[in-house]
Amino acid sequence: MESKQKFWIRSLLIGLAAVTATAYFYPKKSSIEPILFSNTLYPNDQMEVAKLIDKEYETDLTKSLYSVEIAYCDLDDDRKPEVIALAYHSSICGSGGIHTEIFKRNKDHLQKVWEAMTFGSLIKLPHKTNGMYDIAFFVDTLDGSINNHTLVWKKDEGYMFQKTKKMTKEEFDSYAKENIRPIF
Repeated sequence: MESKQKFWIRSLLIGLAAVTATAYFYPKKSSIEPILFSNTLYPNDQMEVAKLIDKEYETDLTKSLYSVEIAYCDLDDDRKPEVIALAYHSSICGSGGIHTEIFKRNKDHLQKVWEAMTFGSLIKLPHKTNGMYDIAFFVDTLDGSINNHTLVWKKDEGYMFQKTKKMTKEEFDSYAKENIRPIF
């Protein structure tokens, strides 16, 4: 009898652990997920991205990997996170924004699927267009308002700017409070 009790207690603990892990690793789909970049945590992918950009744009990003920031984010629910890179170099970014590229990992190399200029923090939105999650970024303007830019996936074209919405600082604060989930 005692072994049956231990079995049920152990089963209950394993079930609780699974529920807790699922809630932690797979947040509510109704929330917005910030995309977190680092220029020190992923040196192998930083070097690979730097080499690809250097080859295409004749830059020298491989000399200073601090010029490349990397983030991982599953944008299509295939459980294989895409590599998102921000590249800071005077020949590819400036007042037009930050050079941003998204890569899919194919076995042993990265394949670029999209590139453009973006500003500010990238945020994965909870809804999809053509199988890929929409992405937003927010830009402060000179008049004190904030522009919310939304990127949506277009088949055979990659992410495209769909709309820009102007928000007051108060509207943005309210929006962020309601929608952006805490990271830690």
